[in-house]
This record gives sequence, C-alpha cells and structure tokens, in this order.
Amino acid sequence: MLTNTTCLVIAGSLFGTICVSFGLNGIVRPQHALTFFEFDYPSTASEQALVNRLMVVYGARDIFMGIAVYSTTYYSNRKALGWILLALSGVAFVDGFVCYSNGHGHWNHWGYAPIVGLVGSIFIHYYPRLDLSRKLFVSTIAKRALWCIDRAVVKFGAAFPRRPSVMICSTKVAKKMLFVLVLLVLPLVVSGFEVNPIEIDGRQFVDSVTKKRVCLLEQIIIVRYLLLTGESFLLGALRVYTVNPDLNHDECMTMLAAAGIYLILDVNSPRVGESLNRYEPWTSYTPEYLEHILKVVHQFSGYNNTLGFFAGNEVINDDRSASNSPNYLKAVIRDIKTYIRYNSPRTIPVGYSAADDLRYRISLSKYLECGDDLSTVDFYGVNSYQWCGKQTFASSGYDVLVNDYKDYSLPLFFSEFGCNAVTPRLFQEIEALFSNPMTTVFSGGLVYEFSQEPNNYGLVEMDPNGNVYLMADFETLAKQYKAVSNNQAPPTKKVSRPKQCLDFYDNINTRNPLPDTFASSFIAKGIRSPQGQYVNVTSRETTHKIYGTDEKEITNKKLTSPSFNWSRKPSTPKQSSEKPKLDNREHDPKPQPQPGEQISDDQSEIHEHADNNSAAISFCSLVSFVLIALTTLSFIR
Repeated sequence: MLTNTTCLVIAGSLFGTICVSFGLNGIVRPQHALTFFEFDYPSTASEQALVNRLMVVYGARDIFMGIAVYSTTYYSNRKALGWILLALSGVAFVDGFVCYSNGHGHWNHWGYAPIVGLVGSIFIHYYPRLDLSRKLFVSTIAKRALWCIDRAVVKFGAAFPRRPSVMICSTKVAKKMLFVLVLLVLPLVVSGFEVNPIEIDGRQFVDSVTKKRVCLLEQIIIVRYLLLTGESFLLGALRVYTVNPDLNHDECMTMLAAAGIYLILDVNSPRVGESLNRYEPWTSYTPEYLEHILKVVHQFSGYNNTLGFFAGNEVINDDRSASNSPNYLKAVIRDIKTYIRYNSPRTIPVGYSAADDLRYRISLSKYLECGDDLSTVDFYGVNSYQWCGKQTFASSGYDVLVNDYKDYSLPLFFSEFGCNAVTPRLFQEIEALFSNPMTTVFSGGLVYEFSQEPNNYGLVEMDPNGNVYLMADFETLAKQYKAVSNNQAPPTKKVSRPKQCLDFYDNINTRNPLPDTFASSFIAKGIRSPQGQYVNVTSRETTHKIYGTDEKEITNKKLTSPSFNWSRKPSTPKQSSEKPKLDNREHDPKPQPQPGEQISDDQSEIHEHADNNSAAISFCSLVSFVLIALTTLSFIR
C-alpha cells in the first residue's frame, strides 16, 4: 500500500526533524529565527528582550510538535500521525497569515503547508495499518543526523579548491548605480580571503587585524588581485554613489567580501530630499533626510567590507555654497559619527569627497579636520583631474598637492581621478601615485569610472541587456596597475589633529555654528531597519555576457565557493561612556556604563536574556538526551 512505502516513513520523520530544528533555532538564535517571518528585529534592548522571550515560546511550540511527530511515527499510529501533520500544516498556514498581514514573508510558510497537509491526508485516508518499522525509523533518523553533520563539516570546515572564476556583482540598489571602479575579474582566483575591517591609524588606513598600512589602489583598491593570464586583475574596492537602503544588499556584499573587495559608500542620493541643498542647506537638513542617510549607515554597518562612508560629494563648489554649507556639512558628519558610535557593531570611518577647486579644497580640509572627534572627518578625499595625458610629477602639480597636505593629520586619497581631456587615457599618474614622494602623504585613489556614459570616462560599455564589453582604457589601466603591484607604501609620520578650529579659513564661511540635530531619536532608538549580514549565496555566476577587447566572449564567470565564512558577523558592539553632544529637542541616547557604574535596566534585560538562553539550551539538551535514552531502551527491549 501507499502508506507502507519508505518515502512516507522518511517524510514523517523528516517533518519531525524540521520542527525540532526550527524550535531549537528559535530558542538559541532568536534574531535569526525571526528572519523566517521577515520581521524587523527591534533596536532597543528592552524590545529585543521581549522578542527573544516570545521566540522561546515559538521554539518550544515547534519542538513539542516535532516530538509528537516522532512519537506517532515510532509507535506506528498511522492516523494519529496524519492528524498531527494536518495540524502542523494549519500552524504553517497561520504563521504565513501573520506574515501576510505584515506585507511579506508569507510564502516562507505557505510554500510547505500544502505538502505537509497532503502527506497527513494520505496517512489518514489509507486504512491498512502502516507498518512503521522501528528499525527503519531509527535508521532514517541516524542517516539524517550523519548527513547534517557531514554538511556542517563541508560548510564550516572544509578547504575549498582554488579555481579560476569571475564575478560580476548585480544588486537591486537603485534605478542606476554608477561604479567608480571596475568590479570585474577576468579569470579570478578566489583564495579564501577573509575580509578584515579597515580602521584609521593617524593619517593612514590600516588592516584592523594585521595592523599593516594599506593604500587605496594598493592593498585595498587594486593590489588584491591574482594574475592568471594576460593582464587580468581584481579590483579590491569600489565606490558607489547611491543605494536604496530599503532593499536588501546581503548577497552582493557577501560576494564582494568573498572576493576581497571593499566598499566606500556615499550616503546621499540624487532623489528629492535625500541630499543637502548646497545653497539653502537649512531647507534640506530635515528629519526625513537624516533618516535616509542613517538608514544607509545602519544597513551597511553590518558588513566587514564596508570601508567607509562619504558624508558628501562636492557639496561646496562655488562661492554661494562655500558661504552657506560648511556648518551643515559638518553637522551631517557629526550625526553620522554619533549614530555609528551608539548603534554600529564597529567604528566605520566617515569622510568627505572634495571638488577639484583650489579655492576651497585646502581650507575646507582644514575646517573638517578641526574640532571635537564627532564633528571631524576620519579621512578626506580629493577629486583630482589635473594629470592629463603625458605629464610628470612636477608638471601635473602633484608636487604642489603633496606640499599642501604634508601636515594634514588624516588619511588622504584621490576620491576620483582619471582625466580624459587627452584620449586615449594613459593613466601614467598611477606610477606617480605609488612613488615614495606621493605615498608619504596620500593613500592611493579611485579611478573614475566603471561604465561608459556620455561624459566618456568609462572603462567598459554595457548594452541594454546588461552585457559587458571591455574598452581599451581597461587594458591600459590593467598594465599600469601591474607595473606598480610590487610597490610598498612606507609608514607615514603622525601629525597631531587640531582640537580647536581657527576663526577664519580662506574662501569659506565657518562663522556659523552647527545647527541642532534632528537625529536624537534615531540615535537613541536606532533605525528600524534590518542590518546587513553575510549570507550563503547559492547563485554565484552572472547570466550576462562579458567580452574582451578582442571581442571574444569570456566564459569563465563563476565565483566558486572560497574558504570564506559566509555567516561571519561583525565584532561585538563597543561600549562608549561619552554622551553624544546633541540638542535637547529629543531625549539623548543612553551611553554604555563604565566599570563601577550601575547597569541600566535595558542591559539587565540583555544579561537576563543571556541567562535565560543558557537555561533554555540546557533544558533542550536534557529533553533530547532523555528522548534518545528512552528510544534506545525501548528499541533494545
């Protein structure tokens, strides 16, 4: 009969295992379990504690359902098993309905509810007694357990083979996302690179683990490549000018991290209300604007390969903007850095990208460098297009640049470069950029830009179908990068950052005080939006075609599974004792206590939840042990 088949025995056992697994996951990892409902995890400690307790109830429910399925399967009660499976399908339907009322996530539950119900109906309506062999049941469970252990070993412990691959990362970031750098690997060897967050040490970028200096265009931007054939290379970072923080970027950021690629992200957007009005900034510095930029910061602070944020790009580029915008620009920097201090798992640098205008470039860098830590930039980018065609270090004015910034206390780099006044572009400035005179002050730069646009700065052309065609500039750039791949950037001398600002800076108005912030509530409560995290990407090959400059299609386009910890989470949130300097328009966020201070109620709830979790895990382990012991004794008898 149909119900005597091994298939249905395995199905019944499998449903029990799934229930128990989901239940344990809900108790041990409540935040992860909440993703199956696609609900936002709360940001405050008290709300998190409440949700965590509710997830214990959810987990216990699933565990007991799984035990019921196991019991009826083991003791050969066919009809009881059928009715329990029908009830299980009803639970799945209700879970899906709850998600449906929230607008999304329902198919995570409705997708399998009919399958469980169908299997249950088969068990109920086929009358001959189902011979559920205990040996078959125990054997099935044992095999499933061994399979799960084997998969876990493969996923977390096995070394993956090094194989050539290529990655084109496609994300749903905006209607049109412009890349500053080439995110193109022509065959790439993925060597199991584990991304470490980048931090600031004086006037240089350093790897947070190795503490070695890295230069944008060297270890971060360009030198993380492995040559296989021809001039193929991997770019180690990119700048993205705009993203949609309401979309999910986990898969793209995971693939970038697996390939060793970092991201420098502009928080502003060209859409209305999502950037500062440089001429009348008081009209655009609003709660809605701050919510947008902080949502970008919140989401991308979850990725270790987020190198930094640009608080602005060429906001000050003429006399009117230089008169009205400097204090508002500094206020945006203050708001972002304060939010990061109290809501980010780690410190992420915040900087500014300056226009190629000598009237404001130097004085603005000095103004953004001075003052208290929260209102100063962590790095300063210069958009430089002064090296055009065949130049030298002196004729291009690079020697003047180095002299102008020789005493600057923060990391400097070219946030854009690649003059196209003379074509084809030669990119000879790359050799100068990595010469000792330059690297004593600057830390590399970002080439402008990835895709070909009407302004003719592109390195590749893209057709309407998303297919990519490499241009001659791409090959030229690759040769220049290869020539400097072995260059070493010497350590920079440390310069003290000015704690006090001057009364006057050339060509910019710095007399106006910083405006009061509208971000106090966001900082205190956190943005109610999911924080980014690495995921296990199943699809690692682009469907678009890539053609070399010889017009031949590049077929090796798959990103293989490297020895990369796909589930890696950023470091534990840091503690800060300094209260943010905010206005009293809304309540200030609570700083973390120092040793000897009384712990807050929210933190008490967190510690209490940790104790509850430990108790719940111990209870589940005890129940599992008892069930295994009883099953074994019954089988022996």
